[in-house]
Order: sequence, then C-alpha cells, then structure tokens
Amino acid sequence: MKPKHVILVFCLFLFSSVALQAAERSRLCILTDIGGDPDDQQSMIRLMVYANQFEIEGLIATASGTPGELKVETTRPDLIRQIVNAYGQVRHNLLKHEDNWPETDALLGLIKTGNPQRGRDHIGAKHDTEGSNWLIERIDSGSPERPLNICIWGGQTDLAQALWRIKHDRGDAGLSEFVKRFRVFDIADQDRIANWIQIEFPEMFYILSTARPQHDKREASFRGMYLTGDESLTSKNWIVKHVHSSGVLGELYPTKTWTAPNPHGCLKEGDTPSWFFFLPMGGNDPSDPTQPG
Repeated sequence: MKPKHVILVFCLFLFSSVALQAAERSRLCILTDIGGDPDDQQSMIRLMVYANQFEIEGLIATASGTPGELKVETTRPDLIRQIVNAYGQVRHNLLKHEDNWPETDALLGLIKTGNPQRGRDHIGAKHDTEGSNWLIERIDSGSPERPLNICIWGGQTDLAQALWRIKHDRGDAGLSEFVKRFRVFDIADQDRIANWIQIEFPEMFYILSTARPQHDKREASFRGMYLTGDESLTSKNWIVKHVHSSGVLGELYPTKTWTAPNPHGCLKEGDTPSWFFFLPMGGNDPSDPTQPG
C-alpha cells in the first residue's frame, strides 16, 4: 500500500473512532441530596471535569442530606448552579485538551428541583415535582437501545414518583415499556424504599450499592473511594496542592466531610462510583451489572 493510502486509511479510522466515541457517550441523569454531607459537592465537581464523556441530561436536587441529618426539609439546587457556573469559567481551558464539553447554559438548564420530603408517604397523587416530571420527559425521549442512566446519590423519592405517575397514567403495560428505557445505580438506598420500588415497579435494571445485611455499612463497595488504599491521597494537604490550585472550579472542592475510619475527613466522594459505572472506557458493558465499572 502506498504511504498516502496508509495515511488516508489511518485518518479515516481515527475519524471513525472519534465519531463512534461521541455517538456512544452514555446518557446520564444525577439525583443528588446535595446540601448535606459535602461529598456530593465533591462528586459534582469531579463530574464537571468528566462532562464531555457523557450526555448529561439532568442534575436534580433531591431532599438534602440523609434522613434526619438536617433540621429543615429542603433542596439545594443553588449549590449545583454554583458548581456549574465555576465549570463555565474553566471550560475554555478544558476545550484546549478535548472536545464535547457542554455549554454552561445548557447544563444550567438541566438543573431541576425535586421533593424536599422523602419516602413512601410522599409518593403518589399531588407529589409530582419538577424533578420527577423531568425524569419522565428524558426517559421517554430515549429507547431500550439508548437508555437513560440514572445515578442516585441521595434519595429515590423523585424517581419513585415518576414511576408512580407512569403506572397511574399508562397502566402496567405502559410501565413495562417505560422501565426498559433507563438503568439505575443507587448508592445506599437512602430513602429506604429500594425494595418497595422493585416490587411495585418490576423489571427495572436496578443496581443497589450497599453493604450486605447485618454487616458494617462501611463494607459497601462505594466506600472504597475513601477507605483502604493509600489514604494520604484523600488528605486536605493533597487536595489543597492538587485540586484547589487548579482554578476556580477546584477551589470549590470541600475539604471537610465525614470519612471515619479514614482519619483525614477530607476526600470522600461516596457517590462518584455511581457514574464511574457508566463511564465509557471501553473495558466494560454497563448493560451487564456483573462487570465492574
């Protein structure tokens, strides 16, 4: 083969590979209890520097904190907006390295508010939210071949409300078609309704990351983000040196979380594994939950 033909074939292969990667970016929707443990802010900041690897379709602020953690029932979409606006200030730098970084205004338009209350008592008639309605819209826009990947960092109440609405309005047949269009990765069953959801709305692709029954909750695999390994990489000194120094987005990275028995109380990111599972790295198939993320 002549050299110019080799170059042409290589360029066509490279172009095809880039186009394929862009076409295969996972659709992603985040449900976050941001406003409680600051590790949600940590995970959101990390997501921003991976934003070109996904088609982000929703950033939903659900009830803040874990049950009983806060004195008020609230949601904090403002914290998501703060992080997205900081991303907007560094986006021009990110574009120097790779393409497909979403526009700041587009991400801001994806921030929705969920239910400040949680649990089974707050699912049903008159409990629809901006967040639950947005979930329905985005799930309906996809297909079983191109599902929406839903990462639950906090509670599942808004997802459960969306499912209730579909079952109520479309019946069992409509629900059966609806659940084929999304996948769920749930961190820790925070609203304690995972079993009820899977019984009431069967046939879902639903991964629940939690410790085994009657075992220490710190045995859950997602806690590997900050437990075991070289824990010096989770220290405040490391974050200040390598993250805060990177610019206005990195400066927002919280340095105080709850990480016991990790002694540093800094880097946690307990929710990051939910979207790591759907990260298109080429070595795993998110449709097969037996494979690692």
